[in-house]
Amino acid sequence: MCAFVLIGLLLTASLCYCIIEQRYGLSLAPQISHEQYADNECRVRLVVRPELLLPYLEHYLPEEGKAPMIGPSTSELFRRLLPREIALLARSDLPSDKIYLTLFANEKYGGPYIQTQINNANVLASVPGVQWTSKGLELRERGTLVAEGTLALPASSEEREMEYWPVYERKMVMRDSLWVTENRLLEYWPNRVEAPPSVIISGEHFAELVVDNTNGDVLTLLAVSAAFLGEDWSKAVCFLFPAIGFIGRFGTPPTCEEALKGALLVFIPNITTFHMHAEYYDYNSVVLSLAIEVPIKDGPQLASFFSWATFPRLGSWLQENYNLVLEGAIHWDETEEVIVGTYTLSGIEPLLKDILSATTTLFEDRGPLFDMLYSVNTVVKQ
Repeated sequence: MCAFVLIGLLLTASLCYCIIEQRYGLSLAPQISHEQYADNECRVRLVVRPELLLPYLEHYLPEEGKAPMIGPSTSELFRRLLPREIALLARSDLPSDKIYLTLFANEKYGGPYIQTQINNANVLASVPGVQWTSKGLELRERGTLVAEGTLALPASSEEREMEYWPVYERKMVMRDSLWVTENRLLEYWPNRVEAPPSVIISGEHFAELVVDNTNGDVLTLLAVSAAFLGEDWSKAVCFLFPAIGFIGRFGTPPTCEEALKGALLVFIPNITTFHMHAEYYDYNSVVLSLAIEVPIKDGPQLASFFSWATFPRLGSWLQENYNLVLEGAIHWDETEEVIVGTYTLSGIEPLLKDILSATTTLFEDRGPLFDMLYSVNTVVKQ
């Protein structure tokens, strides 16, 4: 009789554990890389490794009141639920006039709980310009949180699209003013390359951004960045790539249309790859290291242009909109035959404190059941 009771208790406990695990995911999830969701077309990849940030993130967490009698404090739970990796992957597709986005997170603990809290707060809806095709953040399997969406290619007529955007090989059409332009673009991007990207994530830094521009995906990066910030992509390109030197006029400033032509036909096509990684300098500053591959013959001129135009303009925009200070230099490295730069981005502490404060509020209203189960799970594991 006792044996039957014991078996019954074990079966009940196992069933309860399965239900709890399905609802909260308190067990350790497997380590899964973003590469599982990145095909060869994903030539824009931003990867953040929050675990490497933990000593700094704890500094930004808001002060807590009295700790709960049962269950973890908000800061303890935040540390526990921090994903191993977060990635944003982007690929452009001209025939469908869309950019496809994949947001990936390799959760370590609490995958089902994270999914529920993020979706209940409707966090993804706050990202401007993106139409999420998934039903919010989805837990595909333990260790894999994914959201997929699309972003319309910058609005333009077919003429402007053929004139500016990276193209698949297509039949040439004589259009007077566009004939030279199309020839130039077909010269830079004659076919859609499907080989693996030539620049990869090293995994050695807390944040890395890589772009393989074989198919013109620097424009994909600019379009995604502009959409996330609620800006117009063409104005952003004009701002970062002024065409004064290109069009040979130093009097009246160039129009946005003239700047756009200079950027999309001269500067951007000559970028082969772009790689940036970030490291912490102190709680208020990060150091950004850049490497930009370009044709050797154009390296010194392009480095000079980025130095006096693009990055100073980016710095002024960051200062005006986010009160951040971007300082540093970029130059042509003759030995490595690559454009390299090192910049310090300062003033991040107030911004990150605001972000962390908003993030932790998602996990404050947990309920007594979660706290009790979390405590029991912690005791059992000890």
